[in-house]
Amino acid sequence: MARQVYPWRSREGSRAPQRTGLLVDPATLETYSRLLVDPEVQYEFLVNGQTVTVTSIELRGEGAREELKRLLETLSKLIDRDGVYYVSMLGDGASVKALVAQGRLIGLAVEVEGEQYTGVEAAEALGRLRGRMTVTITRVNTRIAEWRPEYSVYVRSMDEQHKRFFEILNRLFESLVTGRIEDEGEVILRGLEDYTRAHFRSEEVIMERYGYPEKELEAHRREHRRFTQIVQDYREKYEANPAAIGMPMFYVVKSWFTDHILGTDKRYGEYFKRLGIKVE
Repeated sequence: MARQVYPWRSREGSRAPQRTGLLVDPATLETYSRLLVDPEVQYEFLVNGQTVTVTSIELRGEGAREELKRLLETLSKLIDRDGVYYVSMLGDGASVKALVAQGRLIGLAVEVEGEQYTGVEAAEALGRLRGRMTVTITRVNTRIAEWRPEYSVYVRSMDEQHKRFFEILNRLFESLVTGRIEDEGEVILRGLEDYTRAHFRSEEVIMERYGYPEKELEAHRREHRRFTQIVQDYREKYEANPAAIGMPMFYVVKSWFTDHILGTDKRYGEYFKRLGIKVE
């Protein structure tokens, strides 16, 4: 294991963590702070979010509890309790990232002198920082996946089912960024698994009924089987260890399914359209 460097030793040289008296739930903080060191997640927050305000905060190095209190008091004046917010703080030689959901601080990451700290260790590090930091607050849009007209496969019933997929995808993303995935993951992943099986069967029935070429149909079936297995594998991983499900899974599911709609699914829709076959 790589040696960790702690640049804020006390006068006695001790770095014993002050893990009591925090104003946030340590378990939640440990679990979801990892989102803040994932570049893809930060990109998603910033691209799909809306900057609420830019302000500043003075840190005094008074300990984790006092600095967390100061941060939460600052944020409470600037954000709504029903939203999800990404907070970025920049100071001299240090940066702080925070994730706030429904008025609760659920994620914290601190980088200083090239060292990265997350969760409770980040709270400890925050309590040792001094100086003024510029704070940028971005409201996160948890609906980052929407059905658009270009997704249409010219079959109304399939378009409606695809819209349902985006609803599940948004629920998955929101559960990840609000720190509720460990509570809601079972329902979401089983719902996704049930959806994919039923939806794929519906597509295959339509293609069979209206004479879609057998070679193309079989290739389509193989794609369906691959994705069904992907979802099943994620659900089994979650059952074994809920913490194993994170944002990478979201991106795999999102990219696979949208690529499938725009590629393989489009082909059967265009086939029916070209032959003048009206499929509802």
